Amino acid sequence: MNEATAIKSENIDKKENTMLQEHLRRLARWCEISHMPNWLYDELSTSKGVYPLLIRPTIKGKKTIKRGWRVHHKNPHFKHSFPYGGGMRYHPNVTPEILEVLAMDMTDKSAFYDIPFGGAKGGIAIDPHDYTKLELKDITEQLVYEMIDLGLIGSSRDKIGPDMGVDEEIIAWMVNSAGNLMDEAFKSFTGKPWDKQGLPGRTEATARGGLIIIQEYIRLAKLFSDRKATLAIQGFGNV
Repeated sequence: MNEATAIKSENIDKKENTMLQEHLRRLARWCEISHMPNWLYDELSTSKGVYPLLIRPTIKGKKTIKRGWRVHHKNPHFKHSFPYGGGMRYHPNVTPEILEVLAMDMTDKSAFYDIPFGGAKGGIAIDPHDYTKLELKDITEQLVYEMIDLGLIGSSRDKIGPDMGVDEEIIAWMVNSAGNLMDEAFKSFTGKPWDKQGLPGRTEATARGGLIIIQEYIRLAKLFSDRKATLAIQGFGNV
């Protein structure tokens, strides 16, 4: 590991064991193994922008304040890293730190497949099950208006998709809300219902991809020969 990276790794280890710090520790280790230059470590370990989102939906007849964030992470393997791309999640445990890690993961996915997109992730710290459909729609509309006001939505700027707690209907609300203020809003969102210019099979795509990976892993590892395979189920999203 070069001197600068070694110093960063040492400082990380002194901090609390948060999700972000654990991610940065792994990144420092990858840099050591692959002999990455200092500038690449600095780029990969730093978010391009963490944008606070403050919305004021009406809940139970009263104006309230809800906080969210949108994170951009640059893909350093391309001269231009636009658009950023990643999901928007509604979950009570949403924090800027978690979103930073997930945005970094989105950059890794794009880089792995040689796609010149930057990573992104966003969310609001709410449980969607705590709200009526009308309240959730108001939250969604206020969120879109806030992101447009900050210049965060656009087919060449940031492409937003569904994530935990956000389904096709919520994405449709986002598209409709954005369409009131910008042209070709449908190009700025993925995961749309198929009857609203979405792609058939998109909802099942993540699970199908997981199945293909499991099948390939079993084939390569030959688990079916002399060892008994086990399965752990974690999470309750589309998969």
